[in-house]
Amino acid sequence: MYNKTLDIVQQKTRTLKKLLFILFLIPLIVLSQEQQEIDSLKNVIANAKHDSTVVNAWIAWDNLIYINDPVMDLLLNEKMDSLCQLNLKKKLNEKERLYFLKSKIFAQNNLGIIAYDMGDIEASLQYHTENIKNREAVNDYKGMSNTYTNIGVIHYKNGDYVTAIEYYTKSLNIDEKYGNKQGAANSLNNIGIINYELENLETAIEYYTKSLELEEELKNYDGIIRSSVNIAVIYKEQDKLEEAKAYFNKGLVISEEQNHLWGIGACLNNLGTVYQRQGELDSALVYFERCYEISKNGGDRHSVVNSLINLASINIQLGKNKIATEYGLKAMKMANELKSLMEIKTAAKTLWEIHKINGNHKEALIMHELYTSAKDSLDSEANQKEVLKQDFKYKYDKQAAADSTVNAEAQKVKDAEVLASKEESKRLKTESDKEKQQKMFLFIGLGLALVFGIFMYNRFQITRKQKSIIEQQKLEADDKNKIIEEQHHEITDSINYAEMIQQSVLPTLRIEDINKEAFVLMIPKDKVSGDFYWLEDNEKYSYYVVADCTGHGIPGAFISMIGTILINEIYNSKNLIYPNEFLDELNRLIKLTLTNKEGVTMKDGMDIAFVMMDKATNEIYYTGANNPLWILSTQDTISNNGTEVTPNMAEGNNHLFEIKADKQPVGKYDDNANSFSLNKIKLNQGDSFYIFTDGYADQFGGPKGKKLMYKPFKNFLLEIDAQTAQQKKETLHEHFTSWKGKLEQIDDVCVIGVRV
Repeated sequence: MYNKTLDIVQQKTRTLKKLLFILFLIPLIVLSQEQQEIDSLKNVIANAKHDSTVVNAWIAWDNLIYINDPVMDLLLNEKMDSLCQLNLKKKLNEKERLYFLKSKIFAQNNLGIIAYDMGDIEASLQYHTENIKNREAVNDYKGMSNTYTNIGVIHYKNGDYVTAIEYYTKSLNIDEKYGNKQGAANSLNNIGIINYELENLETAIEYYTKSLELEEELKNYDGIIRSSVNIAVIYKEQDKLEEAKAYFNKGLVISEEQNHLWGIGACLNNLGTVYQRQGELDSALVYFERCYEISKNGGDRHSVVNSLINLASINIQLGKNKIATEYGLKAMKMANELKSLMEIKTAAKTLWEIHKINGNHKEALIMHELYTSAKDSLDSEANQKEVLKQDFKYKYDKQAAADSTVNAEAQKVKDAEVLASKEESKRLKTESDKEKQQKMFLFIGLGLALVFGIFMYNRFQITRKQKSIIEQQKLEADDKNKIIEEQHHEITDSINYAEMIQQSVLPTLRIEDINKEAFVLMIPKDKVSGDFYWLEDNEKYSYYVVADCTGHGIPGAFISMIGTILINEIYNSKNLIYPNEFLDELNRLIKLTLTNKEGVTMKDGMDIAFVMMDKATNEIYYTGANNPLWILSTQDTISNNGTEVTPNMAEGNNHLFEIKADKQPVGKYDDNANSFSLNKIKLNQGDSFYIFTDGYADQFGGPKGKKLMYKPFKNFLLEIDAQTAQQKKETLHEHFTSWKGKLEQIDDVCVIGVRV
């Protein structure tokens, strides 16, 4: 390393001043934004001259707080429902009546959901049932379908399958009548679930298959995954293992393409059990291990428990009792934390088998007793469920028989009543029309004279009042516009100043001064960015870093500036060379920086790709925190830490290799953070490498408004690899802008490309 001690003291002083200013400025802007909106709405309500203005403000307020403040959510919707009902009792024109009725529907729907979440089933059903009548009055058929589904779910959760399937069918009929294919797909799936619960497996498959066909037609990938997994589970229970594998694999492919973590975990786990049942234990182990890693990263602790139990089970069969015990104990610990009786039972059974094999008779007995206790509790629940199932079948058969007899008689009576009613209506209408015509001519003349006189007098009075009101409103509007303009100016100045501060901490070194065949593409979502890059160069090594911080805009910029300052501090004051050393130290410093005096650590961090290049040997050293490294080379294979790596894809003689990152961020918040790993790759002259954040591949756009995705991103880099660095930068920018089109940019973008 060359001598860098001359300006370290000055640099530290500047760094401290910048950090203190950022800590003071940013929270003032971010934390007050939501409260400012609520205060503004309160002001609108206080000065409202019409109830519709109040209702609009309550709706906006509710949309701001319904997740974080359930008490206020309930209060706002109760007020809304009451005020709308009060107005509906008044004499209103059609437009006003429709407005308050639709607002009441909005409030009733929310109150039904809130009541169910609070455990008040009766109140929830009452709100939803009344809401159906109101939705029908405004011809909101899609809303009616959703409300029927909500009622069906409530009855299903309570074990009342008769009523649940009745409401699901009502929802399905509406969706089919009015062409709502997505609603129909959901209803078909719900009916399939009930048939699965009743062990009518063939009927369940029929409904799941119809649901799958609609989801495929709509290209709704979440629905395709759901239906595929549902069908596969039934085939697995029927021991039709090849059919099950086909549907699980179908779900897995789509889940991986869409980065659908739940779908990936479910398919991997089930495929593992299928292979286990077929005796292909090595394949089963691979799927269970992949599922465990996915479940951990996906945050679903129930999936993690099931993966651990499966890993314990397969390792018993493979004779690896020590590993099986470790997995089993982890599963039991987590199952107890979740208080999940089903998972406690399965984990206890697995540990019982392990301890029995290992000769630990005392521990085996404890696990057997725990397994028996959990099994008895679950069997009790199962018996209750069986009673409900039998009750459903009895009521369903009885209702079907009664309907066939009653409907025929009822139709005859109804036809006779309709005919008699038509004849009587015709006679009364003829007599009434004559009388109405005579009265009408008399009143028209008198009415016209009276209306004209009242109209002229009212216009004179209104004109005088309007002139006074307009003058007053103009004065008020001028004052408000002045206040808004001043607030806007202050916020804009603050954001511009934050942008200036962020620019000041970015590298002053230009990437083309390090390597003429290198570029940085930076496209912030807002004026300030949650992505940042860092560059450094000395006699022996060049450093290239791309980082993606929590959030974007001002919150993201706050973390990015801290990250930049800390990396500079590490480089200038620590005797560190390799990327993994930098990230380990950065991990420690971020946790230290974001911990307050009470010991509470902010849950913020960053994903980073960090590359160091040895100028003499063309070897690069890479460490990644969730962000990978892509290498483009004419070589058929490359070596990473002495291990041969094959291409991820190719075009002509050019190959793209992907070096995976460590699956953890910098700034992990628990005490189980691992040290970062180091990758050493030898490149040839002419090879290129790319590091980037996820903003480019995650952008929605194109003809169908979908994500660009990583595979097309790789293909595009292969296509443009022959261009110069400046051409690549411009081409990537144009491609991103073209793909995005008129859609909003969803995240910050940062890409670094370097040719060796």
